[in-house]
Amino acid sequence: MKRAVFVNNRDDVTLEELSLFAGLGYDTVVIALDAGLELVRHAADQFDIDLDGSWLVGRTRDEIEVGLGAGCGTILLDRMGHDPLTRAISDFIAADFADAAAKIVRAGESRPFS
Repeated sequence: MKRAVFVNNRDDVTLEELSLFAGLGYDTVVIALDAGLELVRHAADQFDIDLDGSWLVGRTRDEIEVGLGAGCGTILLDRMGHDPLTRAISDFIAADFADAAAKIVRAGESRPFS
C-alpha cells in the first residue's frame, strides 16, 4: 500500500511544494477536501492508499476533521491564526508546506496518536 499526503486542490500549491512530500516517500494526492470524507476514502480505495500511514494538510477545521475521520495524521497550515479547538484537534501546526514536510519527518513512522 502507498502512503499519501492529501492537500486541497483550491490551495495555491506549487510543484516544488508537492515535491517536498514526494521526497519523503509519499505519494501526494491533491483533492477537493471540501467534498468530504467520502472522496478521501474513494481516493484511498482507488489508489491503494494506507490512510493510517498518510497525512492530510489542511487550512480549515472542516479539512482537519476530514483527515481525522479518515484516520490520517493532520497538519493545520496556520497562517492566519485559528480558534483553539481547530489547533487542538490537529496533530501538528505548520506555517507552510515546507514546515509541514519537516513535521512529517520529525514524526517518523509513528504518528503522535498511533
